[in-house]
Amino acid sequence: MTQSSTRFISYRSCPSNKKIALEDGAFITVPAKGDIMINQNKILKDFLLVLKLFSSLIFVHKLITDFHDLVFFSPTTSQFQDSNREDDWI
Repeated sequence: MTQSSTRFISYRSCPSNKKIALEDGAFITVPAKGDIMINQNKILKDFLLVLKLFSSLIFVHKLITDFHDLVFFSPTTSQFQDSNREDDWI
């Protein structure tokens, strides 16, 4: 999910009944969804545009299932690795 439509390489409108729940229990409408390029080899499909977010959110489960990647987190960075190429962290 992202708050900025400029991050999309392509997007389309969502039905007006498409909503997500916020942490306070409120629901907000998702006006669009589309594709976002993470790098030259990875495009996330069906990323949601949520205008009231303060920052973008990526679900780790989606990353590892869509790309079959390994994900490494540290206090200052995150890295993604193709599970077929153990020596190639991006």
